[in-house]
Amino acid sequence: MSMPKWIGPYLQEKSVNFEVHRHEPVFTAQEVAQTEHVSGFDVAKVVVTTTERGPMLFVLPAPYLLDIETARQAFGLAHLRLSTEREMSAYFPDCEVGALPPLRHWDNVEIALDYDSFHGERLLFQAGTHEDAIVVNFNDWLRIAEPTTGHFSVDPNERGNLLRFRPWLKASAAVLVVAIAVLTGWGLASLFQFSTFGELAGNVMISSIGLVGAALILGCLSFLALACLQGVLVVLPAPFLACALWLMKTKNPLLH
Repeated sequence: MSMPKWIGPYLQEKSVNFEVHRHEPVFTAQEVAQTEHVSGFDVAKVVVTTTERGPMLFVLPAPYLLDIETARQAFGLAHLRLSTEREMSAYFPDCEVGALPPLRHWDNVEIALDYDSFHGERLLFQAGTHEDAIVVNFNDWLRIAEPTTGHFSVDPNERGNLLRFRPWLKASAAVLVVAIAVLTGWGLASLFQFSTFGELAGNVMISSIGLVGAALILGCLSFLALACLQGVLVVLPAPFLACALWLMKTKNPLLH
């Protein structure tokens, strides 16, 4: 199959300078980058999806994957899934399956861009076949494609780690929150001299201080270690925790 005849005239009509590259047949965006000897972050991967509003194209760098659930929430969609090959052939009959150019040629087809993931001045994308590619200025492409922007791509390596450690992250976060809540509540009770509640809390804490302290340390270390592994920025209520620990030190005779 040859490159669709409308692509060149369309770009010329939009006053976009472009280059057409012919290469051996390749079937993934990463293979296109390797064949063209460019960074995968300068190659647009076009993921075709089906939503309640019709087909939607997600444009992201070649090395990244589409996070379906993140994309669904980011664009307020009730339903979002990858299109089947039959659907892609029906939506875009003039292009080979898996070689769609991210251009506004078809009616009622939305284009979404993971803007923060692209940093180069040039953008390369497949031109309707597995043997043709087009290179344009990134800003020119933004001007003519007018994509909706959002964050929906994920590094496959980070995604694998996140899926592997997600249960531990949730458990560590739960332990951390409970420990901070208990310590802060007891500390505030002691601070304001609520005698009845303070005495009750003090008795409870005297018998469980070792357990809570161990849980707090374990929760902090495991949660922070796993969060750092995922590149997640964690902000803890440090002032409240520091206040609670200081009050425990000054109010609880077992800690003197």
